[in-house]
Parts: sequence; C-alpha cells; structure tokens
Amino acid sequence: MTNTSIKNRILVPLAIGLFSLLVIFLASLFWIERSNIKQRVERQFKSTEHYFYSQLENDARLFSGMLETIMNDRAIQAALKAGDRKALLSHTASLFKRMSFYHPVTHFYFSDAQRINLLRIHQPDRYGDRIDRFTTLEAEKTGKIAHGLELGPLGTLTLRVVAPMSVDGKRIGFVELGEEIDHITDKLKKTIGVEFIVHIHKKFLNRSDWEAGMKMLGRTYDWDRFPDVVLVQQTLPVNPEALTKFFTEGSHSLGANDKEIFSQNHRYRCRSLAIKDVKGVEVGDMVIMIDVTGQVTNLYYTMGVIAIFSILLGGVLFFLLHFFLGRVQNQLTTDQQKIIDLEKDNTRMESEAKFYSVAQSMNDAMISSDQSGKINFWNLADL
Repeated sequence: MTNTSIKNRILVPLAIGLFSLLVIFLASLFWIERSNIKQRVERQFKSTEHYFYSQLENDARLFSGMLETIMNDRAIQAALKAGDRKALLSHTASLFKRMSFYHPVTHFYFSDAQRINLLRIHQPDRYGDRIDRFTTLEAEKTGKIAHGLELGPLGTLTLRVVAPMSVDGKRIGFVELGEEIDHITDKLKKTIGVEFIVHIHKKFLNRSDWEAGMKMLGRTYDWDRFPDVVLVQQTLPVNPEALTKFFTEGSHSLGANDKEIFSQNHRYRCRSLAIKDVKGVEVGDMVIMIDVTGQVTNLYYTMGVIAIFSILLGGVLFFLLHFFLGRVQNQLTTDQQKIIDLEKDNTRMESEAKFYSVAQSMNDAMISSDQSGKINFWNLADL
C-alpha cells in the first residue's frame, strides 16, 4: 500500500464529509436568517398598516373636535346663514392659517344647505359648484359628522370630515375640513423607517383633469409612464428603470406577496397596501418599501466569514493531518521493509539449514558405505 492510497482513503472521505457539513450549515444559516429577515419585515408591514389607519382615525377625531368649535361660532353661523362669502372669509382666514400651522389641514369648505359650495378658504376663487361627495351626502342624510378617505378629481387622496350646521333646528349648510395623506406617509417614514410609493388606478381619473391638477399643485406628472396607474407620491427617488419595471410587470398588485426592488445600491422588500375610499372601493395602492440592504449584507458577510474561517481552519487541520499521516506512513513503510528483510533472512537461513541438513545426511550415508567396503568417489560434505 502506497503513501498516496492511504492518505486518499483517509483524507478524501474526510474532506467530502466536512465540506458537506459546511454546505449544510451555511444553507441552514441562510434559511434561518432569511426567515428572521422576513419576520422582521412582516412586523414592519403590519406596524405600517396599523399606524396608517390609526392615524387616519386620530386625525378624523381631531378634525371633528375642530368642527364642533367652528359650528358653535355665532359669527360664522350668521355669515353662512346669510351666504356672505366675504364675512366667512374674514372670520375663518386666520383660523385656517392657525389650523394649518399646528395641524395638517389642507382643505376648509363651506357649503349652503343645497350643498352648493360657498367658500373654499384654501382656494377662495373656486366656488359655486355642487358638492356631491359621499361624506357630504352622508352628513346630509344622517345629520351627523361624517368622515372618510376620498379620491378627488385631481387625483389627490384626502381625508374629509364634514359636519352639517344647523341654527334653531334648521339646516343652514355644511362645513368641511380635509387633509391629504402626504403628511401621514411622511410620519410613517420618520417613525417606522419605511418608504412609500402611492399610485392611483387610471380608471378612476380623467386624464385632462388629473394633469391640470398636478400642474396646479406643482407636481411632476406623466400619464403614459405606466399602463394602468399614475404615480401621485413617492418618498424615495427610486431608480426610474426599476420603478418602470415594477409597475409595468404588474408587481404593484402583489398584495400580501413580497417583491424586491433594487435601486441606488439598496435592496427593498415591497408590499402593496390597498387604499380604499370611504365607500370601500379600491382606488389605488400604497407600496410599502422596507430597506433590507443592511440585513442582507450582514447575512452574506457572516456567511462569508464563516466559510473563509472554516476553509482556513480546515486547511490547517488537513496540512497537519497530512504531515502526521506522512510520518506514520513512513514509519509503517520502514517497519514493513524491516519485516520483509527479516523474512528474507529467515527464509535464506532456513534454506541453507535445510541444504546443509540434506548434505550432511548424504555425507553420513557415504561414510556408512565406505565402512561397509564400497568405493567412495566423492565426499558429499565437500559440496
């Protein structure tokens, strides 16, 4: 048996076994850590969804309290009852500034008893149209404050809170406060650390109205960029190619399934949160983007360190084992050669002893013959 065969019989199976264990360990580590990342992402998704709807409800309660104060103001009551736009603007302009400074109020309306808009404090030049939104109709029907998320003709998502105003039991009109949801997503980004892409389904919008609205609001717009949705808000400047691919492939409708977006050397896990209006109609989606770059990088770094350390340690152990086996094999070879040499010596000595024994026997026989009087022509002992 050669040195190579002995080492192969020991080292090759050992190497295969240890390599298999390393692969199994790294695969297990990868699966466990990916599962942990998925669980952390899942918790962030749920926290984001809960925070979003909780914030909507909190703001609705806040606006309801503001409306109670406004409705009890006698000067405002008199101005609305008289349909006096100037008096209304005079009494509410400073109030709107204060509310906008301390709270995210973006809309402030007054309408008469027939729902004809009398004054938009945030846009005084726009008035005279009939308000047929669900929240206003609900307040008219129930006689109570109504609230809900509604999609405006400009493609804006607005939380609207509408209260019917009455004097001496007679309806004199409606007052409404509203806020766009941008500030909620900004809060979510700061509080939970997630990014957002908000989009609306085109089927609920009129192209010309939407483009005019975006232009008026000073926002960028591109109706033809995506096949079935328009982008209305994003908290992160996502790589345009990645975003186009995401929406073109329909990934924005992934629901509870996660998808990844790679942008600017960052990896984001994405999930869509359906945005439903007050009537329960799904008008758009909020794509929640969670940056998992650090977590995934740490996972790969840990696996790399373990793999390199294992290979180096295995290399050192294999070198030592190879050296040890070499010395053992050399000693075995030396001992084996000694045994072979000894066996050869024993065999030779046994052959010589046997030969001399036979020769001696024949010599003895010849001597016996001489003594009996026969002629001896040779002496076998000389052989």
